Amino acid sequence: MKAIKSIELLHTSIKQTTCLILIIIICSSCIGRTKVMAEKGVLDLRSWNWKTNGITNLNGEWEFYWEALYTPSLLDSAGIRPSIYANIPGFWNSLVPGTGIFKPAFGYATYRLKILCPASNEKLDLKFLTVASSYNLFVNGKQILQVGKVGTSRATTTPAYIPVIVSVKPEYNQLNIVIQVANFNYSTGGLWDFIKLGPHEQIQHFWIKRLSLDFFIAGSFFLLGIFYFVIYFFFRTKKVSLYFSIFCMLHIQKQV
Repeated sequence: MKAIKSIELLHTSIKQTTCLILIIIICSSCIGRTKVMAEKGVLDLRSWNWKTNGITNLNGEWEFYWEALYTPSLLDSAGIRPSIYANIPGFWNSLVPGTGIFKPAFGYATYRLKILCPASNEKLDLKFLTVASSYNLFVNGKQILQVGKVGTSRATTTPAYIPVIVSVKPEYNQLNIVIQVANFNYSTGGLWDFIKLGPHEQIQHFWIKRLSLDFFIAGSFFLLGIFYFVIYFFFRTKKVSLYFSIFCMLHIQKQV
């Protein structure tokens, strides 16, 4: 009886810890929340104050060109204008003809966003989590990053899911961002995650806090997984404990 009561008390404490983890995840998602949205391919941050407003997400309407890998020079010289805009972050599946959110949308595309920056001498960083599933990044006409290999077919495309922080410098208080994306390996593609922009020190601080949080959450799920596996080991009739243990172990891979 004492053993059962001890397990019940531990079970209650585990539930409380799980609730705490969920609260921490929700609160952390508020960091860098967008207060200004891009409209028709332009994000106006001229009234933004990096010290008081902090990091911003580059959310909103980006120019979107399906089945085209445009360079900044070609977009400018040819005067190419978009027929549609993509809401970022988001999957491109709903924008691809003949597909939907539940159908694979393999292909390639170009995104473009112009950012009107506040007059400042701050050193800025762009932070990417992952992009599905390979991309080239151009800022102010120059390619500054390649993740994976962008191609026009499965044979010429190499996927890569790598979080990246890259330094950027506005020219004439502007950042002109062009991203070429290719995806032939995942059912959903595009700029599906938050892209953050902010001062170098704030981005680095955010990254350290986020990394620490990820390890904390991963460790918590590991302990939860072990605990519920032990519960299943002694009480084989409660298969829900086994399923939850497996879920916890799988979630660890996502966090790390």
